[in-house]
Amino acid sequence: MVLRNAGFQVDAGGSFKALQACFAEAKVPYALILVGRTVPDDDRARVAIVAEGLSTLVHQLNELVHPETLIREVTEHLNEATD
Repeated sequence: MVLRNAGFQVDAGGSFKALQACFAEAKVPYALILVGRTVPDDDRARVAIVAEGLSTLVHQLNELVHPETLIREVTEHLNEATD
């Protein structure tokens, strides 16, 4: 919700299967995949493999972060993706 309110386009997948559906239905390639801190390690690894095949950056959260920090980190990653 924080990222949507900051103006980012966000698709959310509550499971790895849901994430795969997001990829399949995407009209444009994703620039960044954000993996929440509660995602199990095996799913984190699978997301990383899929993202590598799509040449998409992945930002994995390992702890709670302040909303402003999250927005800044996502912005930095997206700037890297467009460089």
